[in-house]
Amino acid sequence: MEKKIKRKDDSKSIKPSNIEKNHMDNYINYTLKKGYKENKDVYKNDMIDLQMTQLIEHLYGLKMKLQKEKKKEKIEKIEKLEKKEKYISRDNFPNEKKKYMSIKKKRSETDEKNNYNKLIIPKSNQNMKYVPELLRAIDIYKNKHTEEQKNRMDTEEKYEQMVRNLKKKHISEINEIKNNILEDVNLLIQKYRTISLKLLNITNKKELEKKKITEICVSACKQFEDDVKDKAKISMEEYKSHIMYSVNKIKEEKHNLEKKMRYMQKQHEEEKKILEDEKETILLKHKIKEEKTLNEKIQSERFLEKRNIINDLYSKVDVQIKNYEENIIRVFLDILTKHDIKMDAKELSSYIKNAMYNYYKDEQIDKSRQNGGKREEDQINYAFTCTNN
Repeated sequence: MEKKIKRKDDSKSIKPSNIEKNHMDNYINYTLKKGYKENKDVYKNDMIDLQMTQLIEHLYGLKMKLQKEKKKEKIEKIEKLEKKEKYISRDNFPNEKKKYMSIKKKRSETDEKNNYNKLIIPKSNQNMKYVPELLRAIDIYKNKHTEEQKNRMDTEEKYEQMVRNLKKKHISEINEIKNNILEDVNLLIQKYRTISLKLLNITNKKELEKKKITEICVSACKQFEDDVKDKAKISMEEYKSHIMYSVNKIKEEKHNLEKKMRYMQKQHEEEKKILEDEKETILLKHKIKEEKTLNEKIQSERFLEKRNIINDLYSKVDVQIKNYEENIIRVFLDILTKHDIKMDAKELSSYIKNAMYNYYKDEQIDKSRQNGGKREEDQINYAFTCTNN
């Protein structure tokens, strides 16, 4: 009795079709549409996990409900079979009894014997009156049973179609999400590719700029060296021409002095011959001494003048070289600032100084070897100095 009461309580529950429809509507409206819109911005990275968990929970719920419905159907079938067996036992339908007894094979033999003993074949005519009514009732129950089976089959087909549609929708949504993710990934890959290409182009441009700067620096250094060489050659030629001019003048003066000396000697000899007095000879000697002192003074003064001229030339050349170096350093600094290269004037001047020293080192050694046998006065002492602004 307790078991039967429990089954009746279960049968009074809400129909599964209404539950299923309401659940489907709520699921479609809230979990798929509204939930997707609300959680789109917050849970972009966990969108797939959320939808998969919701799908799994929904499928588990459907599974549990279907299992409950199947259990209920089994219970109802058993109850109906029991009722039909009762009617069959009363009206003595052995064929139907055999059909329904096949279902009750699992029951114990004692129950079968008791049920079989309960079957009583009516003999009186009074009981035969109830036979057509019982047949009508059996037909009614059969029709109801067939209708219920059809309805259940229809509901099952509807549930299966609903489940299939849900699965299709979930699969389509999952595919859409996957496609969106793949599109986002492709966009990110394209962005990273464009960024990497831009970086490569920037690095290539920087390398080309560095190469151009080095070429400009090398060409500027070469031009500076050529200019220095040309100016040094010009200054040396001017100095040589000036020295040759001064030497020629000195030679002419010496020649004139020699002529004068010869002439004076001739005069002195003539005077000696003419003048025999010792006073005149003393005067002449005194004059000769004075002339010698004068000549020595003149030679010393001319030597000093030559030395001063040479020193002036050196100072002019040094000033020109310093001015030229300052201008070149300014030009280099302007070029480097245009190309966004930071360098102090001291570093640049020291770099140029070391480069010029290494370049002219061998030439100065060769010149010193060539000028080893000359006088120290004729040798030119030249040094390249860098100014630090």
